[in-house]
Amino acid sequence: MVSVESRNNSVPFSGRRVWVFATTPENWEVVKARSLWGVKREGVTRKVREGDIALIYVKRSASFMGAYELVGRWFPSPGPTWPDEVEQQRIIYRWQIRLKIIQLGIANVRELIPKLSFIENKERWSVYLQGTPANMGRPISQEDYQLIIGELQKHPAVPPKEVQVTPAPPAAAEPIRVPTHKELVEAVQRIGEMLDFTVRTEEYAPDQTYRYDVTWRDYEAHAPIKVFEIEVSGNVDHALSSLAHAYDVWRPETLYLIIVDERDRDRVGRLVEPRLRGAFSRIGRKLKVYLGTDLMKLHDSFKSHENLLKELAKRRYGS
Repeated sequence: MVSVESRNNSVPFSGRRVWVFATTPENWEVVKARSLWGVKREGVTRKVREGDIALIYVKRSASFMGAYELVGRWFPSPGPTWPDEVEQQRIIYRWQIRLKIIQLGIANVRELIPKLSFIENKERWSVYLQGTPANMGRPISQEDYQLIIGELQKHPAVPPKEVQVTPAPPAAAEPIRVPTHKELVEAVQRIGEMLDFTVRTEEYAPDQTYRYDVTWRDYEAHAPIKVFEIEVSGNVDHALSSLAHAYDVWRPETLYLIIVDERDRDRVGRLVEPRLRGAFSRIGRKLKVYLGTDLMKLHDSFKSHENLLKELAKRRYGS
């Protein structure tokens, strides 16, 4: 353990570890705007904990750009958040955590290489700034942290919330349209049909205990391989219980929880995460959480290429 104290922050960091995380310039914009970090592997969430410090190294700039305190617990990603996820329309960084700004700025790593002890091979310095966390998954020392934070303070950047913007003339705000439960059920149904799945809506479990919004299967006689629950009431426990039961009776490949309103993203994340560590831990690796608005965009995109998509998705001879 290292003892760290920021000269720019009154909160003591004694006994907390300092990690280096590398990201792309594109994903760095999301970190700055939303004070959020994401990782691919659950193992990282057991190593890096609340109260630790993250130094963000931005690739292609060869610079540290910010120091943050990790706040709260890790929670499952509710849907594509980062530019590479949005582009690929899938979750890459499965776990997220909130961040609190300590210092933003620019600390050019090339100027610091001679002084940084964690970069042992000065000729091959870039290998110490790869991986998650970087430095071969090891925390860095208090002395290295102080060198980097000092450089960030010499070349500070204004946190996004402090940027002063001259307000534009008021304009009529376009209301956010939240898709209805019926629209989302129909969208999931149509996407499944376009992908050549056998689709059922409002299907009951074999014991009649739960009814599922949509199920997809490869063949009519097979059990569902994808089960969808669309949550509109805010009753996350019921949705998870329903999906857990689907896993118990059908063993599907994937379970989907669809959040109707984007404004519920953080709330649902906070509710789902502790449950996946407890009573519903058995479905943690099977569960995917998506936004209804993203699903509707996917549906509209598919619809414009429906015939081609159906042809490409065919898996059965003679179909």
